[in-house]
Amino acid sequence: MIKHLKEGGSVCYADHGKIFYAQGNSVNFLLNVHEIPFTLNGAARYNVANSLGVIALAKNLGFVDEIIVKALKEFKGDINDNPGRGNYLTLPLPPANRSHDSDVEQNFQLLIDFAHNAHGLRAVCETLALLPANRRLVVAGHVGSHSDHEIREMTRVIAEIQPVYFLVPQMDHYLRGRQVGEISKLVLDELRLLGFSEENIGSAKNCLEGVKLAVERVKTGDLLMLVGLDESDKILTFLEELRK
Repeated sequence: MIKHLKEGGSVCYADHGKIFYAQGNSVNFLLNVHEIPFTLNGAARYNVANSLGVIALAKNLGFVDEIIVKALKEFKGDINDNPGRGNYLTLPLPPANRSHDSDVEQNFQLLIDFAHNAHGLRAVCETLALLPANRRLVVAGHVGSHSDHEIREMTRVIAEIQPVYFLVPQMDHYLRGRQVGEISKLVLDELRLLGFSEENIGSAKNCLEGVKLAVERVKTGDLLMLVGLDESDKILTFLEELRK
């Protein structure tokens, strides 16, 4: 970076939670990482990196700092702005899960990312590990075109966040040559090898059912991760209904 600047180039970088744009000897502070909603206060490191790329591209296209900063602050990365990609929500517990002797508002957190590859999955899990939670639960699907080794490796990646419940749904539209139930069996086998007990793992006939089963288990302060799933429209509709 220093060599590039000395040669007259420009650099966009993050340093101690602040984002700068430099050219030659000129260094301009743009905004704090926590002011960009879809970085989740910096926990989503991949979106910090994406922000740097966006800024560099926008600067080279001639956008002024004020427009760039405004756009980054206003893009929330939620279900409305970017559905199914790094969405972080706070939702009320279902009535059946609530403690009726508490006056405290009872919520759980939700992280949604419908990514289907190992690199994206690791980034999402690294983000989730940095977010506060009493317990973590997971509903994770896999595409049949991944090899057995890749599916087992992705299962191990998710297991690193130590979920108290790990559910594997069937995705019939993404079997890609595999038999029905084959992927679930592979994931559950790997989880058993990792020491998960039967009460902490499960499967479902589809993704919507899997999400519903996981939501039945959440408690106040829990964080539920939904990753690699299909039926996104149905799932998002179900989750929005929890607000009512």
